[in-house]
Amino acid sequence: MKDNKIYKNITEGTGLIDHYIYREIVYLLIKKLKLNVNPNIVTLFSLIYAISSAFIILSGHVVIGSVMYMFFNIFDLMDGAIARIYRRKSTFGAFIDGLVDLIGESCVILALGVYFNVFTLSLAVLAYILLTHYISIRKKWIYDSKELQKNMMDYTKKPFLFGILVITRNDFRKLIILYGAILNSWELIMSYFFILYSISLINSLIGKNGE
Repeated sequence: MKDNKIYKNITEGTGLIDHYIYREIVYLLIKKLKLNVNPNIVTLFSLIYAISSAFIILSGHVVIGSVMYMFFNIFDLMDGAIARIYRRKSTFGAFIDGLVDLIGESCVILALGVYFNVFTLSLAVLAYILLTHYISIRKKWIYDSKELQKNMMDYTKKPFLFGILVITRNDFRKLIILYGAILNSWELIMSYFFILYSISLINSLIGKNGE
């Protein structure tokens, strides 16, 4: 029987892989290893992990590095769960968690740009991503609104919206990176990120109160 105190504090519906696989792994790790640690340490480790994935891609092992990066979300779910379970939530923790996500993704995109010999294009995509994040943050600051990520499992009866949520979530991004690495297709990866952040930018510009 699952320990509900642990399980209910692992964020639901952040992505299909997150929801059905990584949540179970995080639950087992926290329960079996009794991971009562500072969640910021887990966040820092996740940054090192993401950068290591990028270096593996740079070394020429693009599929291995992409597979490794797929598991980044385990740590992304774990730090927040530990913070909630042991009442260690903080504004600083939430800030560095989001920052580490962005830095990790940026490192991997740049590594892919070098590997596929399209570094200038990867820089352009990265600049676009950073611009989108900046606009989103500025609008939320202006409206003093908090970003609340939707639980995608609440939208299973709305197939179109559910599908949009599936393909724009963190775990799906990593799946696209892996798929592009296997197919040796930088076009797939860069096109996906451009479209993804175009959707995010439009949502930031026209969304109600920046949400």
